[in-house]
Amino acid sequence: MLGCSGMELWVSSSAFLLLICFFPTTKTSSDSDNLSCGPGIRGYGATVPSGDIHIRYGSPLEIYCKLKPTVTKYNSSSLVFFRNDVEVSDEFVTKVNETTIRLYVKNPPPSSSIYYCKLKISSNNLTAVCLNYVLVGFAPRAVQNFTCVSRSWQNLNCSWIPVNNYMKTYYKLYYYERMNKKTQYNCPESPLVRNYCVWNASSHPLYRAVLENYYLNMEMSNELGNFTSSYNVSHYAVVVPNKAVNLTLVEATSNSLCIEWERPVSLYSFPPGIVTRVLYQSKWDSPNHWQLVNTSHLKIHANRLTLNITGLKYAHTLYDIRVLLKSYAAKDEPMWWSEPATITLRTKATVPGMSPKTDIGSFEIRSMNSLRDIYIYWQQIPKHMENGDNFEYKVIHIEEFVDGNSFVRNIAPSEITKTFAKFTNVTNNHYKFTVVSANKEGYAKDVSELTIPSQNSKLAEPVSFTKIDHNGGVYELSWRHPDDKRVKSYTVFWCENRLDRPYDCVGYLDWKNVGNITEKNITLQKRKVYQFAISANGEFSSSGMLWARCTILPDQARNKLKNTWIGVQGSTFFEVKWKLDCFERVRIHGFVIEFCPIRNPNNASCKESKRNKTIDGEPTHANITGLKPYTTYKVQVAVKTNNLLGMWSDPMLVTTLEDAPDMGPENVTLLAVTNTTIRLSWSPPSSLNGILRNYQIKWNDNSTKVENKSDIVIEELTNLPSNKLFNITLSACTVKCSPHSKPLYVRTEIGNPSQISAPRVKFVNTTEVMYVSWSKPSIPGGPVDYYEVKIDSSDGTTNRKPQYLKKQTNSLTIPTPECKKTSIYYKVYVRAVNEGANGTVFYGPWSPPAGDNCYIQTTGFSTAAMVLFVLVALLGTLLGLLFFSRWVWLRFKAMQNVGVKLPPQLELNSVFKDKSVVDLPIAAHVCSASLKPHHLPAELLDENTTPDQQLLLNNKIKDENSCDSPCDELDMALDTGSGEGHVESSGCGSGHDSVSSSITAGTHITDSGTEADERPASPDVFSQSPRRLSDLRQRNITGASSGGGSGSGEGYSRLAAAPTGYVTLPQGTRTYVSHTHLWPHNGSVQQCHKGYVIAPPLSSNTYSKVSLLPATGLKVTSSRDHCADSESSARSDGQLSVNPASSI
Repeated sequence: MLGCSGMELWVSSSAFLLLICFFPTTKTSSDSDNLSCGPGIRGYGATVPSGDIHIRYGSPLEIYCKLKPTVTKYNSSSLVFFRNDVEVSDEFVTKVNETTIRLYVKNPPPSSSIYYCKLKISSNNLTAVCLNYVLVGFAPRAVQNFTCVSRSWQNLNCSWIPVNNYMKTYYKLYYYERMNKKTQYNCPESPLVRNYCVWNASSHPLYRAVLENYYLNMEMSNELGNFTSSYNVSHYAVVVPNKAVNLTLVEATSNSLCIEWERPVSLYSFPPGIVTRVLYQSKWDSPNHWQLVNTSHLKIHANRLTLNITGLKYAHTLYDIRVLLKSYAAKDEPMWWSEPATITLRTKATVPGMSPKTDIGSFEIRSMNSLRDIYIYWQQIPKHMENGDNFEYKVIHIEEFVDGNSFVRNIAPSEITKTFAKFTNVTNNHYKFTVVSANKEGYAKDVSELTIPSQNSKLAEPVSFTKIDHNGGVYELSWRHPDDKRVKSYTVFWCENRLDRPYDCVGYLDWKNVGNITEKNITLQKRKVYQFAISANGEFSSSGMLWARCTILPDQARNKLKNTWIGVQGSTFFEVKWKLDCFERVRIHGFVIEFCPIRNPNNASCKESKRNKTIDGEPTHANITGLKPYTTYKVQVAVKTNNLLGMWSDPMLVTTLEDAPDMGPENVTLLAVTNTTIRLSWSPPSSLNGILRNYQIKWNDNSTKVENKSDIVIEELTNLPSNKLFNITLSACTVKCSPHSKPLYVRTEIGNPSQISAPRVKFVNTTEVMYVSWSKPSIPGGPVDYYEVKIDSSDGTTNRKPQYLKKQTNSLTIPTPECKKTSIYYKVYVRAVNEGANGTVFYGPWSPPAGDNCYIQTTGFSTAAMVLFVLVALLGTLLGLLFFSRWVWLRFKAMQNVGVKLPPQLELNSVFKDKSVVDLPIAAHVCSASLKPHHLPAELLDENTTPDQQLLLNNKIKDENSCDSPCDELDMALDTGSGEGHVESSGCGSGHDSVSSSITAGTHITDSGTEADERPASPDVFSQSPRRLSDLRQRNITGASSGGGSGSGEGYSRLAAAPTGYVTLPQGTRTYVSHTHLWPHNGSVQQCHKGYVIAPPLSSNTYSKVSLLPATGLKVTSSRDHCADSESSARSDGQLSVNPASSI
């Protein structure tokens, strides 16, 4: 590969001279025909020599340009030479003959240029004949800045800078050993294309680290000659180490850092050894200030090194430490030092380095009658002396002196900053405060004390303390002596703060005792805000600090208001307010307010002439009225002092509120009108007085909003009635709407009328004339020029052709003579018609049809027959309904006579065996196997008894007598009422309990009268579902003698206590009774049916417990006798007729 310092030489100078000498003045025709600029190029001629030209610097340049003989239209006068894009001057070009010119430059500069030979076709048209690349250069020369560097003793990199040469130059670099020059170790990349060469462990040949010296030769060659340079490189002196590794902290104190590091592994056995340099810098140092540590005691061949950096100034501070390495054999130059190994370490914290400074007058007292607020000021210590986290200032000790005695007070400050501490509601006695710096490690070793004199011993404050700013950081301070002879000197304080007074000082406070003077100039840093204070000092006391309240500009008694602001504002006014700051030296006569509207928010210059308003006296606000709504004004305030106008305050921008536009939309124009639309256009008002929200259009009693905010608004009102006059007005709306624009009166064009309601049709004089009338359309849409009537007719078999009539009135009489011959049905339609301009006709929709029949006169016989037919049909319908109702009633009565099954105690047994039996004892439900089923005697059945009822009652008695257990004889003695006992049921009940008993037996009543278990009634009166015996029987029957004593009956009372929820009947004669279906609500007795128990309803106040019944037995009577006087006998005899469905 090649290294090039110039352009390649294509033609030697000797060949060039040969071409020139051999160039003849006359040529044969064959030579002329072969004249060409290059292979395959057909042109007007050629240059000699052709191709690229290489010239040694100092040799002349000569080029010939010749036209072909075949080019007869032009001659050599039309040929010119160009160098790059610039025509060559005529002094370098000569004419040889009619076809040839010559370029000759005696000493061309080193360069690479393109020379063109061109032919002038016309004054403005040039065409190329041929061209040459010309290179002017040098023979090879020694390279510049040849340097070799070994990176951490692992490779060797030699580089150089070639000399600028337009000739391409070739380089060859190799090294050899001193004792064996014949053996060459070439550069691994040869020939060279880059300006460096690297030998390393992977190259061929290899890098040889053991060589103490490298002997190198560089051979250079080009078309103009050869050159060789030799270099002797001290190998160890060019080794640049890699940076130290494993740099760590060993130990840290508040003023030292001990570090440790290792040299790179590749340098562990480096023969000359390694030199170390250590630098450090703290965060408080300037960026370019580095401290150099003495490392002369470190061993140069040690692989691990430890260094203790002592004498560090700042505790609890970050230090940036850098470690650099260099070969002991290398020069002490920056290029031979390694990259720094860096580490950032912090020294340990300790107590603050000092406590804050105070002065005899560094306090401020704000009196409040018997109590006062005390501000204690101090000077902050430098940041680098805080020495730890959680740094703060503390008041650690307070002493109060009362009548010569001191008392320690535990008073906490209400506010504490980095500059002051505030104590509120402190007495007027003498105090001493002790202030100290503190951090997480503890208190500073020293403290500061500040004495606050009592209110009586405090010195008087200086008078009229004023600050004048002369710019550039120069301040002039002046004051007057107070009327206090104890004042010996003054202390001037200044505080670097972000804001001037009245804001408290929270920045760095400094001071200077200026002696017993009344003026002092102080120079401070530029472009910073400073607050100033002064104290008058005596031998043992001080007045405390008095702050300057404002800043006055130099050489002016005029003062500038700083505190100005805008108060209440409206659409046509705003209020300007201000606060007086510092006017001790001047007398205020009034204030002047200047204002004007500005051009735009980005240009605050006035677009109109300024206006002003003068306020006399010393007010603190003023109202500016008569302003334009939604307009931004610039406002400034100045003070009138001693007939002079002070400086204007900083300008304020205020925008008045929005209001309604002054006028409605402008240029309201009617664009188009149809019979249903009106199109309008308008432009916004010139003075909107706010942000345009919308427009409002009102026409007659209607309105709409338009949101279009274009410069020209076009809006169309649609769905308007035809031929109607409209009064149209517009208004523009911001937060309010403007006055209405001038009314625009527009009438819509004629259009279609609305639909007419159905006409009214009737026949006059029987059926000879049909009279039709109609109402006008609700929306005429125009003048309604006429009405069009359409008549459809039909005789029932044929639809006749419609008939159309025109009428200008609202009625029409139509003769109907055809109605005498046949019946005809007529349907009539009507519509309104308007006639517009240009013969346009507007038809309304046809009305709904109205129709009627005309009939032929007939005899009265047919009408009578029709009436008779209708009456017969109605009569038949009524008879059918009557028979159906009777059938339903009979079925209902049959359902009422269905018997109800009672509990065994109340169930009938053999009462129907003998009609003559009146009083029978209750059989206690003891059945006999010898008893036969009984049928009801005929005497007990009346003529109304249905077969269904008879069947049910027969089945009932059959079931009562069907029992498998033997039956005891009936104890008829019970009927005598002797009370000698009673017979209990054998426990065999009916196999089919009655519906009534099943329903009521499910409810048990406890002694307290509440229901213990309630089952819903079954709706099926013919249910054959068996019931449990406990559900059907009510058997807790206790005996009672006729004399009222307790008997020994055989009921439940002899076995156990009466079960809860059962009805206890009194002991006595138990007889069968006739059963009623239901006890009437009105107390009357209905006709009774066999198998029912008659019982009066139990009222809530009759018995408190169901088990306590009157000691009267139940008496069995015949059903007929009992039904007649059941109510009277039940009441007179004291007997109880029980309805199970209501009493249990």
